[in-house]
Amino acid sequence: GWFVFRKGTAGTWPIWGRLQGWARGLWDGMWSAARTRRPAEFVLHTVLIWLGYYAAPVCALLALGLGGDDLFSSAFYAFVFGSLARTLPLPAGSMGAYHYLISQLMVALGYTYLDGISLATLNHAVQTAFYLLFGLLGMLGFFVMLRLKGNHA
Repeated sequence: GWFVFRKGTAGTWPIWGRLQGWARGLWDGMWSAARTRRPAEFVLHTVLIWLGYYAAPVCALLALGLGGDDLFSSAFYAFVFGSLARTLPLPAGSMGAYHYLISQLMVALGYTYLDGISLATLNHAVQTAFYLLFGLLGMLGFFVMLRLKGNHA
């Protein structure tokens, strides 16, 4: 902990600078969303994206046969804590942190460790495949659009 409170070389507090950067980014994002030409579409697409993220652990729990009375609350916890784990600046999409956190969360919710690690592995694998597939499709679409416009990158 002493490095958290130690001033950096520029005379600033490292943690304070990161918090300021995060707050500035949040503010800039909200301000740009408020100035969009089609705010209703922006809000709709944002809600649909987050519903898709929430649907992932719901579907994974159902696929693993773990859908009980607490399906939606368990999926919500997995969604929230999994999102936090995925934001950690770790290599491989926070694979270790994600798997550890989700497996421990599921144990705390009354599932077995095997259920938890299975949920984490399935959900992480599907999300990673989704990112790779649609990232590739996005790149291909970008290059097709460049070609159609006559621009050559």
